[in-house]
Amino acid sequence: MPSWNDVKSKQSIIDFVAQVTAKGSPNFVPTSERIATFDNDGNLWAEQPMYAQLFFAADRIKVLVPQHPEWETEEPFASILKGDMETALAGGMKSVAEIIMASHVGMSSEEFEKIVAEWIANAKHPATNRPYTEMVYQPMIDLLDYLRANDFKTFIVSGGGIEFIRPWTESVYGIPPEQVVGSGIDSICNERRQPCADETAAGESPRFMLYLHHTDADREWAYDRNSSIGKFDKGLDEAQQKGWTIIDMKQDWKVIFSAEK
Repeated sequence: MPSWNDVKSKQSIIDFVAQVTAKGSPNFVPTSERIATFDNDGNLWAEQPMYAQLFFAADRIKVLVPQHPEWETEEPFASILKGDMETALAGGMKSVAEIIMASHVGMSSEEFEKIVAEWIANAKHPATNRPYTEMVYQPMIDLLDYLRANDFKTFIVSGGGIEFIRPWTESVYGIPPEQVVGSGIDSICNERRQPCADETAAGESPRFMLYLHHTDADREWAYDRNSSIGKFDKGLDEAQQKGWTIIDMKQDWKVIFSAEK
């Protein structure tokens, strides 16, 4: 994992993989049972200042407004059209769900996925002016490669929309669409950072729990407990209590984004 510093989190990963791949080890896991799951937003790519799917949905609303003139005066759409995302999202997850569902209106899944693919190929992140696919964390790409080299099958399990994620994950992460699990358009999850951690850690076979702590305000963003996006509080407490591995982005990573490698 060349984009990692020689730190405790990296060594913890290497030690775990060594234990579960060494035949004769008491923690040996057969190849067919080696599975690694990753959240997407804030774990494989940047989620600040807003989830990428929300940027996509806002762009779609601007495109679709001629078909929906009522959006000019209806919230949260009116604020999006004015460029005021803070007001648009003031209604919390209710507003998020309305915005995302509106971006999918009147089209098949196949049509939607084609639009997503075109958007992801051309859209730029507002804070960096980089393509969203260059806002991917290179150390996590290294980790995915390392796990697959050791016969792990890698999955994404995300609160993000499955039809938004699947069109581009194979080219960006090397994770094929059938190994992406996400929310349906009618079921957008509001617990993106810490879903089902206890269930994931449960079981008799070896488990490795890994959290990413955003601590680098210079190269990315620094946030955790008080963030409106990617709030990291219960998961951080649980990880500290149970001794799970926490990545300190500022200390542990030589580079952050894939564009910097």
